[in-house]
Amino acid sequence: MILIIFVLIFLNISMNYKYKKYDKYLGYVKKINEDFSLVLYVKDVSDIYRYSLLVEKVKYDFSIYSISEDYYIVDNQKYYEVILNVKLGDELLIENNIVDVVFEKYSTTLYNEFKKGLIEWLN
Repeated sequence: MILIIFVLIFLNISMNYKYKKYDKYLGYVKKINEDFSLVLYVKDVSDIYRYSLLVEKVKYDFSIYSISEDYYIVDNQKYYEVILNVKLGDELLIENNIVDVVFEKYSTTLYNEFKKGLIEWLN
């Protein structure tokens, strides 16, 4: 009986608790045409414009300046060079300054992630 209650509680939490997914990268500040831009190497560039950008734990608005057609392979994963137009704070505006970059992605649940992983595993 207690086991059934715990399973029901776990299922309820896994279907209702929402959390955000994140992609973490290292980027650097580069001066392009008298403006500072943020350069980073990203795995998936398809939906990057939908995400929120956090640089050094501060949220910024951004636009995509360019996405390189060339890619780099690291540990059998493709990374594309992405240059972002971002109005960074004055303390970050140093040429070749390395910064922590986080893309805050969509909200999801444990159930949805389990279902997505199961479908990928079966295919």
